[in-house]
Amino acid sequence: MNSTNLHSGHRKRMKARFSVYPESLSDHELLEMLLYHVIPRRDTNATAHKLLRLSGGSLKKLAETDETVLKSIEGVGDEAARLIRLAGIFAKRVNNEKTKRQKFEYNSVKYRLIERYEQEPDETMWLFLIDAKGYILAEIPYEGKEDVIDLPVSELVEIVALYKPAGAALAHNHLSGNPAPTKNDDKTTKKIKAMFSLHGIHLYDHIIVADRKTYSYHYAGRLSALENE
Repeated sequence: MNSTNLHSGHRKRMKARFSVYPESLSDHELLEMLLYHVIPRRDTNATAHKLLRLSGGSLKKLAETDETVLKSIEGVGDEAARLIRLAGIFAKRVNNEKTKRQKFEYNSVKYRLIERYEQEPDETMWLFLIDAKGYILAEIPYEGKEDVIDLPVSELVEIVALYKPAGAALAHNHLSGNPAPTKNDDKTTKKIKAMFSLHGIHLYDHIIVADRKTYSYHYAGRLSALENE
């Protein structure tokens, strides 16, 4: 068996193992697999060991190492060094999400939304998914079309299965500068509220942002009014 076939078979086994038992891979095996993406036809095992020796066996320290230093290792070029740094930044942000859990509260969320929409040239909806204790699980964006923003039923089913939220909230912007809800906003709110109710999910609020002004369906009593219509 030639060298190419040998490496191909090894990579195939490693990928299959990762897909079924990802936690079983050692640090150097994870690094070896990461390098597959930028070193397509060469054994990356030895390179992974050299990189870990450079960082004293620490993946964290390796990910924080300057690209120039990484490239001093034989077999590590521009793309490999950049990928290692990219993986480190990605992991850091994932970890930050875990430590920065925030409760969904109108008075704190609205300021984040105001800042977010100041940089948004189009009408966009954000869906907040909330756990049973009121903490935000995820914030998912949806683009609108001709003053109408909607959440497809098929995507809702996928979201419920993935996050298993106890509650949700909506937010979108008005380009007109007026945060007052329109008939389309009421229609969309009623529809999404009903869809969530079928899955036992409580709709906390629908916040509209326009020129640093906000409107809350909850605090205006409009959510309750829509239920009674």
